[in-house]
Amino acid sequence: MVTHYLFPLRTKFFYACMFCCLFSLFMIVSLVLHSPESILPQQSPVSGTPLSGEYLIIAFALAGIGSALCCCLLARYFSRRLSLVQRAIQQLASGKLDIDLEIDGRDELSLLASQINQLACRLSNERENMLLSVIESLINALEAKDTYTYSHSSEVADIALHIGQALHLPDDQLFQINFAAILHDIGKIGIPTPVLNKPEPLTDEEWDMIKQHPVIGARIIAGIPFLSQVSDIILHHHARWDGTGYPSSLAGTDIPLGSRIIAVADSYQAMTSTRPYRESISHQEAIRQLTRNAATQFDPDIIAIFVKLYANKYGSPA
Repeated sequence: MVTHYLFPLRTKFFYACMFCCLFSLFMIVSLVLHSPESILPQQSPVSGTPLSGEYLIIAFALAGIGSALCCCLLARYFSRRLSLVQRAIQQLASGKLDIDLEIDGRDELSLLASQINQLACRLSNERENMLLSVIESLINALEAKDTYTYSHSSEVADIALHIGQALHLPDDQLFQINFAAILHDIGKIGIPTPVLNKPEPLTDEEWDMIKQHPVIGARIIAGIPFLSQVSDIILHHHARWDGTGYPSSLAGTDIPLGSRIIAVADSYQAMTSTRPYRESISHQEAIRQLTRNAATQFDPDIIAIFVKLYANKYGSPA
């Protein structure tokens, strides 16, 4: 199989070198074995005078230049292809798997490009399967502690994905936002169960514990390769537009876009769901509260998009 690909590339080099060598050898032998008067005794079709050795020397020089030019172009052709392969390998090494090298011909470089494409595809599938396994394991662990969280996170992810699509975000960013939305509350694994499911109002100490769940979640996700941006989104999903959120004091557009989107989706889903410490509110009232808190708690542009998408979900808000 490999020799089937090796032969064409060697053939290209072989014919190029053979052409240069044979042509140069012919010119040298002609100069050595023949005097200028006897090289080409026929008359020139233009002047009618014998062709001199000067014409042969010029022809030899032009042939040499032409041969060198052919070799140079051939070398540049393979150098360009090699540089593309090298760049693809560097991308693989850095974890970037969106590689699709052009298959040009049927030589070694084409074989290598094909194998790199296949490797990138296989690694991408393996990474996706790994991430799905990680998601499933983390969600199962949290669901065992808090049965409310899974349905909440899946609905938050669905809303966040719709908002991201309305913003025309690229697929990789939508993937990050969806992943972060599903796992935005994963840090609650580190919160004591009595505090997490307490039906009475929380004490200041207990509230401080709850406010640590974005930090815990971000720390868990940060340990997974390729998910540093997802970790950052989870860390700041309780940041407020006016800078009074937690765990840091990020404000406005300093808050990651994914965090701003999840904040809106999370708040809506939480308000319209029954919690251990309060009853749910209606869709219309949730829309009103989100709108009232635009530009203070929430990004006003995200609120505008959310209202446009969901205002009529259960009838227009009063």
